[in-house]
Amino acid sequence: MYDGETTICMIHGKPCEGCRKRLINSSMLTVFLLRQVYSTVVFPPPIDVVEEQGEFRIYCELPGQEKEDITLSVASNVLTIKGQRQAEAETENEKRKYYRRETHTGFFQRTISLPPAADVNQIKAELTNGILFISIPKKKEAIPKQITVKVQ
Repeated sequence: MYDGETTICMIHGKPCEGCRKRLINSSMLTVFLLRQVYSTVVFPPPIDVVEEQGEFRIYCELPGQEKEDITLSVASNVLTIKGQRQAEAETENEKRKYYRRETHTGFFQRTISLPPAADVNQIKAELTNGILFISIPKKKEAIPKQITVKVQ
């Protein structure tokens, strides 16, 4: 079991031969590979998906993003939100030493399967205060109708 304190010698971003053999024989391999994958993959921004007032609404947290950096697409009733969060530009006067950094930079992507009742031809999106608001109306035939019962 990986104890969180084992040292790995890295040569050109990869473990050295001796460490590679130790990794293969331990569960530390899983932890190491996950760290390598998560340092380069696309990160998913958090979302909320709700159904109300005859439509589906998606709220996606994208603080600091500009609308030009965000792309929405729909294919086979799957909505994809893509973009890129740029890292802060370092200047000569402003060299920062981070003690902890939990903000992600790089590419982000989120895919959401839409229900069959979603009218994908009427999607609207708006970015306000770092929240991407996506409105997807329901198809007319999917909205329940009230039927009055007549008494004779």
